[in-house]
Amino acid sequence: MAEKKKNIRITTPAGIAQYPWLQKADTRFKAEGVYTVGLVLPKAQCAELCAQLDPMAEQAYQDALADPKKVLAAKQKKKTISKNEPYLPELDEAGNETGNTVFKFRMNAQAEIKGETKFFKPSLFDAKGVPITKNINVYGGSTIKVNFSPTLYYTDASFSAGVSLRLNAVQVLKLVTGGYTAASCGFGVEEDGFEYADGAAAGPAPEGEAAGAETPASDF
Repeated sequence: MAEKKKNIRITTPAGIAQYPWLQKADTRFKAEGVYTVGLVLPKAQCAELCAQLDPMAEQAYQDALADPKKVLAAKQKKKTISKNEPYLPELDEAGNETGNTVFKFRMNAQAEIKGETKFFKPSLFDAKGVPITKNINVYGGSTIKVNFSPTLYYTDASFSAGVSLRLNAVQVLKLVTGGYTAASCGFGVEEDGFEYADGAAAGPAPEGEAAGAETPASDF
């Protein structure tokens, strides 16, 4: 029996979230839903990550070139097999490179495994490594780290090979969310008055709301 390949897990440096779908799956283009997030990193901070991913993309590409059936199928369509990079340069509104690099991660919300439908959702942790068990809106601009598993692939439709970045979990270091902030409303800090402690004297949880089980955050 062939030895099962170990699932590699990699954690990124801290970067800026781009178009995150982390608490709710994006169903605009796929009915089953997909969790996605982009991570924007300055080039100087992503050299080590790129050095890990580049050989994997090259391996997927060389494996495809070494497969006569794949090469023949591409030739019959007057195509050549291409290599997809697992990251892209960030562009501004004018289409100019900003000097940053964007990595895109995704996780299918469900999949058929051995005839059974399995559902998936990325784990979220705060800056201290504590699991985030309640819904929060993580907006673009939040500072995050991403834990992911790289997976080699070949796509027959586009005759392209590369490495996909399968999302596992996200650590939220600085949260940007929707709605107003005290500062945006012109409110400052008052020395005396009411102070709100999250969860303190809040009364019983709303009906149907259950506490989530803790999940290890050893990858962060």
